[in-house]
Amino acid sequence: MAVMAAHYRAEWNARLQKAAQTTLRGKGILCAYNALVDCQVFPTAKQLQQVFNETGEIPSKEPLLVRDEKSFAQALFHSFSTGKASHVSLEKDFIKWLARRFPNHRKRLGGQAGIIASQMAQLGATSVLYSPKRPREVFGLAHPKTLFPMARKHRLVLVPVRKAARAGDAPKTNWVFEFTRGQKITANNRKTVAPRSNRLILSTPFEGALEFEASLKPLLPQLGERLCCAMLAGHHYLNKGFAHYVAEEGRAVTALKKRNSGLRIHFEYVPFEHKEVERAIMKHVTENVDSLGLNEVEIIELCEKLGLRKQANAVRKRDDAFNLYLGARALLEKLRMQRIHVHAPGFHVLVLRKPYPVPLEKVRNAILFSSIAATAKAALGREITAKELTHSLSTPLSQDGFSEMDSFARKAGLGKEFLCEGWADFGTHYAMIIPGQFAPARRGTVGLGDVVSSCSFLAEA
Repeated sequence: MAVMAAHYRAEWNARLQKAAQTTLRGKGILCAYNALVDCQVFPTAKQLQQVFNETGEIPSKEPLLVRDEKSFAQALFHSFSTGKASHVSLEKDFIKWLARRFPNHRKRLGGQAGIIASQMAQLGATSVLYSPKRPREVFGLAHPKTLFPMARKHRLVLVPVRKAARAGDAPKTNWVFEFTRGQKITANNRKTVAPRSNRLILSTPFEGALEFEASLKPLLPQLGERLCCAMLAGHHYLNKGFAHYVAEEGRAVTALKKRNSGLRIHFEYVPFEHKEVERAIMKHVTENVDSLGLNEVEIIELCEKLGLRKQANAVRKRDDAFNLYLGARALLEKLRMQRIHVHAPGFHVLVLRKPYPVPLEKVRNAILFSSIAATAKAALGREITAKELTHSLSTPLSQDGFSEMDSFARKAGLGKEFLCEGWADFGTHYAMIIPGQFAPARRGTVGLGDVVSSCSFLAEA
């Protein structure tokens, strides 16, 4: 079996090399709605330790809001010690303290829609970004070939996003703190080592409307004709008036598909602060969205909120491929989706409802392509060009990913064909467990899941 395992690994890594030849040129994607400024910080060991030295005893529980030095240290300690990506609300008044303490931060384009749109443009896709607000500070950070939809004399035009910027629109600004595996701090009288490279995101309040401008709404069928897929994000910011935006987006999706019935919609999940809003949004997702993307942490929260506690507890106890598959399968049925994609460190779990409109070989290639893109982005710490995709090819597929495939095969009673192909037919759906790369040295983690989801979804088209 060990010899066969080596043969499988060689075959999979050969597929990885082939996937690097995948191109997104000529493929259209719409990304809406959240685009913002990320103030990215890579704190030194000295800076980290100073934060904890100044705050004394730190509660281990993650705070709901960062408003002062104590709650900041609490949020940072929770994310650092668990190695989990964290997303915590930030009070605007505390930004001045952060700016003084971390003056060497760098500004990057943030928000799921912003990150995806700019990266897809960089890789050659026809990438359209729509954001209700058009701040110069945000749009100036996007790749110059990113496009923005506008109505001129009742006709749709796609203009370079930087030319669409509007004076007076204030940007939303988040603060992102990146830490690396192996970094050490002393807090609560004990040493703690970061088990995984990850980040803490401090998110300021969202002020704006998640809907298309009135002049653009009649032109959405024309926009839909130019697209292969659309990715919607930013709904976790909603609070008051959410019912209006949910109804408007339902009409917008219908309009986008009016002249393009094959247009597929992807929703990248982020946990919501307001449960009432989340219930409404997930009902909306059930009715209007084809594909859902989330990571191994987010699937626990979503399963719990949808009453799938057995699956949530199983993943919390052990986030292996088999438990993630059980959770994804339950979500597929609960939300009546076509596609669920769980991206975890070193491997991917997909559940695809039958009949699936894309050949499984193409889906597999798209996942491997997304791994190449995300690994290159992690290694370089920024957006990547199509030529830079090869930067990550020296990183083989993760041994953990192969181990997860082998474990899944044993638990599901599958044989050699699964280890070779990466998928299994379970009657109503296909399950795919695809190994991914895992860069040992990362220069950034923000947006990696977004890049994985968008590259794989668009490459399927």
